[in-house]
Amino acid sequence: MKIVIDSNILFSACIAPFGDNADLLLNPKYTFEKFSCHYLIVEMFKHQEKIVRLSKQPLDNVIDVLYSYMRKITFVSEELISQENWIQADELTKEIDNKDIAFAALTLHITNSVLWTNDMKLINGLQKIGFDRVITTKKLLQKYKDFNMHV
Repeated sequence: MKIVIDSNILFSACIAPFGDNADLLLNPKYTFEKFSCHYLIVEMFKHQEKIVRLSKQPLDNVIDVLYSYMRKITFVSEELISQENWIQADELTKEIDNKDIAFAALTLHITNSVLWTNDMKLINGLQKIGFDRVITTKKLLQKYKDFNMHV
C-alpha cells in the first residue's frame, strides 16, 4: 500500500509521540510505503511553536522526534508532479482547502496511493465530489487488523 502523508498526521504524531499516528509511522509491522511532498516540511516549520507548546516538550526533543518520522518518509519533489495532476488537484481542493493541493496532487501522481489524513473537512469534501483515495488513521489501523486476522 502506498500512502501520502498529510501534514496533520505528522503534526499529531509530534504532539503525541506514543499515539496511533506515531506508531503507524515508525512501527516496522506496518509495511506500507510512506510518501509526502516537500510542502510537509514547510508546514512543520510553520507550526513549530505550536507543536512545541502542545507537545509540552523542548524544541530539541520535538526536532528529534520529527527527524525520526521524516526518515521513514520518501519525499517527492513537487516539480515531478505533472501539470495535469496539479490542475486536477486544484479542482479537487479549491472548494475545500487549497492548502492541501500539494498532497492531493502527489496522491494523483503516485499510482494506487491514498491520502492519509484526519482532516474530516477534507475527507468529506473529497468524497462528496467522488474522490475516495483517502484514509484516516482509524481506517488504516483497521485495515492492518483485518489483514492480520486473515493471515
